[in-house]
Amino acid sequence: MKVFFDHSIFTLQRYGGVSNYIINLTENFSKKIDPLIVSFFYKNFYLKNSQFSDTCFFYNRAGFMIKYINEINKLYFNYKIKTKKPDIIHFTYNYDLESFESKAKIVLTEYDLTKEKLYASKYQDLKKKLFVLAHVLSNFTLSFHSGRSNWIFGNGDRDREWWMQML
Repeated sequence: MKVFFDHSIFTLQRYGGVSNYIINLTENFSKKIDPLIVSFFYKNFYLKNSQFSDTCFFYNRAGFMIKYINEINKLYFNYKIKTKKPDIIHFTYNYDLESFESKAKIVLTEYDLTKEKLYASKYQDLKKKLFVLAHVLSNFTLSFHSGRSNWIFGNGDRDREWWMQML
């Protein structure tokens, strides 16, 4: 089973909890899963040393070029999706469902719910949209990781059972 991770967090963090989590996740999957982190440009040191990465250029600072770097990363990610046809796409930080076409299952993980607690009114609409999206799309799974609690929301019991076997 092919699982692709996008570039988002690896263009935002040199080091950090979320990127470290993704690297550890890919390194600890069972042999049945073939993970790949796709990021043409990246600045993350964990990714630099990962055996499960498809990367080309490491950079330290991007400045005004970051918007071009992100666009190139999206194009490269789309190219990899079309040529390799993953079974699952896991967004690492940001998600843009309209920027690619795939029949793969989609996973979006929220790693820290602190901002939702501190700024509840600001994020209320976003949470509603995500839960509606999780129920409308048959290929969407939403997972939350915060402290000791983990929740996985999918479309139906079949998805929940499948994810519990994978975790």
